[in-house]
Amino acid sequence: MTRNLVKIRYNGIKYQVRAGATVLNALEEVGVSFIHGTSCRQGICGSCALIYRINEESELLGLLGCQHFVVDGMEIMSTPHIPSKERNFDPHDQNPIELLLQTYPEINNCNDCNACNTICPLEIDVNNVIKGFAKWELNEAIDMSSKCVACGLCSLRCPVNIMPENIIMQARGVFNIAIAQSMVPIPNKAKKELARETMELDRICLMSKESLTLQANSLRREILEGFIGYEKMDSEKDFQESD
Repeated sequence: MTRNLVKIRYNGIKYQVRAGATVLNALEEVGVSFIHGTSCRQGICGSCALIYRINEESELLGLLGCQHFVVDGMEIMSTPHIPSKERNFDPHDQNPIELLLQTYPEINNCNDCNACNTICPLEIDVNNVIKGFAKWELNEAIDMSSKCVACGLCSLRCPVNIMPENIIMQARGVFNIAIAQSMVPIPNKAKKELARETMELDRICLMSKESLTLQANSLRREILEGFIGYEKMDSEKDFQESD
């Protein structure tokens, strides 16, 4: 049986890849190698961020290789290392939002070019997130940026050197501390559950790399078996309905 193929370029090299595959899977199937983390393919780390154009169009877009599907005519480019280091910042400060703005004064330099929104692979309104921080609207800005995985593509494109992903991550720390400090006393049942989860986390932190890899692979198999089971149930249901 002949597979459907689409034509793409990756870093200037032509490939014919399987239609319907994610960019990461498609490139690996034709021999391109990538370094994998433990939670690879989960869409949570931003490590597989790539930039692309379609059929020589002028607009430059961003994608996560593990989430985005290949399209005929894609011109895909790997991203360089982005030297975007977090600055010293104390989220426990009495005025953390003011300190955040002082730490990242370039927030006020945004010129509304919208390059950050165009490149964001998760379609976050980065422009208004940054404006929200500048206006001290922390809740709204955190909510708008909740999907951010710190891939760094917005920093790569920003012409005034704003580092949105760092600002977002540190603002989340401020927000979480504020929530923790305002929480009502935790019930005993919740305390026991928290203690159990803390013990489990400590156990995981002490595991070797090999043990973590084995556990991660086992979890992947369980998830895959679950998906296969659901698909089987659905197909049996469709068969019964057709009868």
